[in-house]
Amino acid sequence: MSVALLSFLWPGLGQLILGRWRIALLLALPPLALVAYGAYQLANAPESSALRLLVPSVASAVIILIAAHGLWRVLSVVHAWRASATVPARRDRALPLVLVLCLVMAGGHAFAAYYVQSYSVAARPIFGAGTGQPAPPAPAPPGGPVVEQPNDPAETPPGFLDDLIGEELPVSELSGALDPGPGIPLDGPLAVLFVGVDSGPGRDHALTDVLMVGAIDRQRNELALINVPRDTGHFPLYKGGVYPDRVNSFLSHARNNPEQYPEGALRALANQMAFLVGVPIHYYIVLDMAGFERIVDMVGGVTVQIDYSIADPLRRLYLEPGRHYLDGTQTLSFVRSRHGPNNSDYRRAQRQQQVMRALAQRMRDPTVAVRLPEISRAAANMARTNVPVDSLTQLLDLIEAVDDATPTRVVLQPQKYAQRIPRERTGGRFMTELKMDAVAALSIELFGEYSLYGRDTEEGERSDSLPNQGN
Repeated sequence: MSVALLSFLWPGLGQLILGRWRIALLLALPPLALVAYGAYQLANAPESSALRLLVPSVASAVIILIAAHGLWRVLSVVHAWRASATVPARRDRALPLVLVLCLVMAGGHAFAAYYVQSYSVAARPIFGAGTGQPAPPAPAPPGGPVVEQPNDPAETPPGFLDDLIGEELPVSELSGALDPGPGIPLDGPLAVLFVGVDSGPGRDHALTDVLMVGAIDRQRNELALINVPRDTGHFPLYKGGVYPDRVNSFLSHARNNPEQYPEGALRALANQMAFLVGVPIHYYIVLDMAGFERIVDMVGGVTVQIDYSIADPLRRLYLEPGRHYLDGTQTLSFVRSRHGPNNSDYRRAQRQQQVMRALAQRMRDPTVAVRLPEISRAAANMARTNVPVDSLTQLLDLIEAVDDATPTRVVLQPQKYAQRIPRERTGGRFMTELKMDAVAALSIELFGEYSLYGRDTEEGERSDSLPNQGN
């Protein structure tokens, strides 16, 4: 076997056969260190290693390493070829093989670099532009006089979907409403708002049927998940007054009233959730619920555990108590179902939290992590976030720091955190009203000194300190 071919298999191997130990070690050790480091990263955190490739600086560094490694291999092959053929005629006969090996290496490394670059670029639309600015002080708890706002029903004019979330896929144009998020806070909880947009084929409106706040407390190594049910209504607005409709129509309301919410509909929704839950929301992630089904299928489904039966004829979902594996279609029904015995909007919210956790666990599977480029490219058509891509590595570090923590899961439901509103006040529709004192106590319990409800309640303090509110 040609020593050039041996050095093609691993740099320095051909030189080792020739007895040139020093140059063999010099050529072999750098690639060995590179491969060992990569294997260590993949073995310990495959999902975060792949996600870090979305950061432009990380992707560029990886591409440079790929190119350098390719050049190193070429130099090793050429050196082995020249060192082994002392007779010019034998060297010339081996030249075609050397050229083929060099072309194979150049093509392979070029493909790897292109793969990294295309992965990074394809998933870039998910993230908000820019690096973001630090968040200003957060708002104080609700207070002051209550003024009813004009009703703005969820049924918005035709063409709303095309305008808000694009013609091709339901969240393809939300980036226009996403301002750059603030930088990672140095202290206090980091809060992210998860929004599930349920537009549906043929609809002329979009409802936010999933509203979940996830807050990471680094000091206490805790994670809290708080769901605001879709039927929550008559809640205090962060700009004053009371919103008379359900919370799942607030995004449409803000989108239809840009003069009242110049900060943009999604930022307004994040401000409103921060105002109610009592924790500053730094980032928000918007997911098309129809696309959610495809994401679940791409990660190989999820496993959930329930202690009650589900028999929902509307969603065609029938599950007995116990452990279940769900594919994308079943998972979408699982997080949407609220009909049938033992079922409700509040149990649906609890299941949404469970599925989010199950998805995160699936992402840790090495067999799923290697498909993250493909998953990210698909998610680029169905998800948007204002997380600056440059802050992604910091955010991943925070998530990993509390990854083993048992989350505190809360749904703001009756009887503890809400109460039913008489139907004569809601036009016959089912709606609940938050018990703000109970919500405030929960916020202080979860976030301590960082809770917005634990601060002074001087007039105007809260509304003046919402993050990225706009003018």
